[in-house]
Amino acid sequence: MNQGFIYPLNFRCVARLYALLAIEHKENHSNAILLTSPRPFARLIFNAAMELKTITTNTPEYEAMIALRTKVLLDPIGIPRSYINPEKERSDVLIGAYEEDNLIGCCILTAVDENTLQLRQMAVDTVLQQKGIGAAILAFAENIAKERGYKMLMMHARDAVIGFYQKCGYQICGEQFFEVGIGHHKMQKQLS
Repeated sequence: MNQGFIYPLNFRCVARLYALLAIEHKENHSNAILLTSPRPFARLIFNAAMELKTITTNTPEYEAMIALRTKVLLDPIGIPRSYINPEKERSDVLIGAYEEDNLIGCCILTAVDENTLQLRQMAVDTVLQQKGIGAAILAFAENIAKERGYKMLMMHARDAVIGFYQKCGYQICGEQFFEVGIGHHKMQKQLS
């Protein structure tokens, strides 16, 4: 396991975490960051470690990612697993958050054009939501986008999670629209 830096898992300051991620990731030149917590409280909840890394299709890690996305995103709205097309995701950046080798969160980055990446299929295990895992995944995704020369990260955010993305610095662009029967808004953030 590639190690990164130590930081509490139930952090509140996303901007500080992002700065630490960007600095540490550049120094390590790795595709994984290990987050551990010196707090006994966080150790009980998270068993002390979360690893963020990129994964590839046609692997057991990718199958776990499909299972998590299905459980968190698709099953609750009645969309079948077949909605996910692994062939289309071969050229995407697939990001996973792991706790003791168990996938607990994920997202996908898809190129829109030479300046913009779209964040898609962000999912965190339902029993672990609101503990900073999504913010850590998002910060890791932003860092990857910047390292690859992208200037903008955008997404079609479900209306229920707009507040989360706004706290992370994303802005709504345009009117509400519907995808898979759910209200969404386009959101974006300029990467510096």
